[in-house]
Amino acid sequence: MKVLILGGGLAGLAAGCELADREGLELTLIERRPYLGGRASSFFHKGLGEEVDLGQHVFLRCCSAYLTFLRKIGAQEMVSLQPRLSLEVRGRDGRVGLIRGSPLPGPLYLFPSILRLPFLSPREKLRLLPALARALTSRRSRAEGTFREWLERHGQGRTAESERFWDFLILPTLNDHSENVTARMGLMVLQEAFLKGHAADLGYPRVGLSHLAAKAGDYILERGGELILGKGAEALQIEGDLARSARLSDGQVLEADGFIIALPPEGLLRILSQEWQLHSFFARAGQLAWNPIVNLYLWLDRPVLEGELLAFLDSPVQWVFNKSKILGRTRPGQELCLSLSGAWELISLPPERLFQMLLEELRRLLPGVREAKVEQYLVVKQLRATISLVPGMEAYRLPSRTPIKNLFLAGDWTDTGWPSTMEGAVRSGLEAARHLIDYLAGRSEEE
Repeated sequence: MKVLILGGGLAGLAAGCELADREGLELTLIERRPYLGGRASSFFHKGLGEEVDLGQHVFLRCCSAYLTFLRKIGAQEMVSLQPRLSLEVRGRDGRVGLIRGSPLPGPLYLFPSILRLPFLSPREKLRLLPALARALTSRRSRAEGTFREWLERHGQGRTAESERFWDFLILPTLNDHSENVTARMGLMVLQEAFLKGHAADLGYPRVGLSHLAAKAGDYILERGGELILGKGAEALQIEGDLARSARLSDGQVLEADGFIIALPPEGLLRILSQEWQLHSFFARAGQLAWNPIVNLYLWLDRPVLEGELLAFLDSPVQWVFNKSKILGRTRPGQELCLSLSGAWELISLPPERLFQMLLEELRRLLPGVREAKVEQYLVVKQLRATISLVPGMEAYRLPSRTPIKNLFLAGDWTDTGWPSTMEGAVRSGLEAARHLIDYLAGRSEEE
């Protein structure tokens, strides 16, 4: 049976690798760009002579589906995962804290280091404990309102210290502030990442993101699948409640028995007929809102950061990654990546203005930068980096199954129960693949 996957981002690749393992399927994956990976990819910048990621991507040990996917395609050696969480955190006032995993089990894993943080007063630390304990037993499905409202209901006042701490956890994981995201998603982060032993250990790629995507593409090719790159799907032909074929940008028409659409919402709606665009099921996808991320890459003439990463509080410079060390580059100088989540105030600034503002702040935070010369810089803006998780937005995340019997959806924006992360993307691809396999199996039995 013929299967088409439209979209070569992480969701499409995860679905493709899952289906490539199944005998009796003729699999074709189609990607509009000439490379795989979607938002989790890299590109070669001719002016800089460098390969640059579309932003710094980080995962946690709790991202079990993503880690399994990496092992499946043989890319586990291309990433690094801390054996025990270790993260230096600095305040603008010069105070330094260390969040480090302990030998203690389960939810106590991070408690000792949190209780030693210099950014929280003894009173605030004591108030944290009952809220964290309550989060352990709370049912996410019953949580209402925003996460900040949930915190206030459980003894977390609107103090500067409290908001600083909770936003430090929520902003990089959900790309928004705790006062905006749903209580359900805030609790999900606490329960899955910070209250499950080693679940919060940090990981990141040791290679350009496109190298990971290429490994997945090779996995599909080696098992008889086909990749069509540089051609996008323009229209989907649907008869009754079955999809029949996809027309590509070069006019080619490909028929199939089953389809997985792993495109962003606007891409999905674009290839549907007007009738299906207005269908109550699909129309919801057009209501999703998005949050931005800004990354600033700096190439300095000398090293200014010894470790691989550093986090800051109360600063527009949220995270700094030592790309030279992470990627194992030995050339003189140092490459840094500043990653800024929830960057609504920065996304509209001209690159030169954004560069000057962040460089001035970085010089205040890292004394070594004051003596360094910036040889090159690059601003990478992602206006639609992740979906918004404000209350009510969950209703617009579509499930994998659709009213079209042989058409299934994948993407980090779909209803995975996770935020729109690499983990969510992989989970969605696996779910779509399994639904498609079940559908084809049922069809075979009928025939």
